[in-house]
Amino acid sequence: MARYDQRTARCRVYVYKDGLLSAMGHDLILEVTRFSVEIDDNRIEARFDSSSLRVFGPAVLSASDRRDIEQRIVSEVLDARRYPEIRFRGHTSELHIQGVLELHGRARSLSFDTDGPRGVRVRVSQPDFGIRPYTALLGTLRVRPDVEVEITLPSD
Repeated sequence: MARYDQRTARCRVYVYKDGLLSAMGHDLILEVTRFSVEIDDNRIEARFDSSSLRVFGPAVLSASDRRDIEQRIVSEVLDARRYPEIRFRGHTSELHIQGVLELHGRARSLSFDTDGPRGVRVRVSQPDFGIRPYTALLGTLRVRPDVEVEITLPSD
């Protein structure tokens, strides 16, 4: 069985801006700082601490802005107090993964191809899990409904 976590692998979430005033906002790169991935033959199980997302980029954000964004993601978007863990269980075959993602109190089937044996990038629709994408300025600045999750495992 292969085991990975934040010390041996990387998990990032890419969030993209949208809306009439999107030029005022920033696309974000979030780093998940507490997670585990276990791979055993063709089975995969991953757990992510929903309170552990930190703003990795863009660099132009101040420390105060980063803290504010992180707090909003954890408390308002993911409601980490109520839903502390995000979980994926599935099976792999060649370069394809199929399983169930549990997020925000909902479970949905998820099927995707990998970028090779050491990486995966998958699109997740927030509304599919009952998450209302973040909005500001009366909805003229908002986050796109889909985010991209990238997991990079070390090469052996």
